[in-house]
Amino acid sequence: MTSPANIESDAPEQKQKHTTRAKTTFFDRTEVEAFHFGESRATAPAIVPDSIPLNDFESTLAGRLVTRILLNQGPGGFSLVESDVAPGTRSPRHKHNLDQVVLILEGSMRQGNRVLGPGAGYFTPADQVYTFVAGPDGCRYVEFRLGAVEEITSELVETDPARLVHES
Repeated sequence: MTSPANIESDAPEQKQKHTTRAKTTFFDRTEVEAFHFGESRATAPAIVPDSIPLNDFESTLAGRLVTRILLNQGPGGFSLVESDVAPGTRSPRHKHNLDQVVLILEGSMRQGNRVLGPGAGYFTPADQVYTFVAGPDGCRYVEFRLGAVEEITSELVETDPARLVHES
């Protein structure tokens, strides 16, 4: 494996604001900055295998994934991230270092033979490898984790560049 790929900007506007756990925190998705993959990233850098050129990985999701950080309480706190995925987008096989709970809000996604629509979701433990394909209308979902957004790592375990192809 290569070391974490630095595909995150160091620009001040990319730094993550932490909220407090000592009082109620409100958020509104319409007031939250959108991170367009390929231009910026909301989470920590990805770890990409040597067999996948970094440019191939970045171009795979560029223009197909938009994330918004709805809540980020910092280390030891909670984070909530919303993602919009373009129709037919195939997420490469990957894993994260933190447990996650995912809830589908709009559209659908397929994992294997299972199709998940609005109101459905799943729990993925840390280091569990998974993939999904966004449905024909795309997919909007939220990811809930115990841990700061900047602590979340994504490690690609896909080693075949030919499998980075989308369905539409």
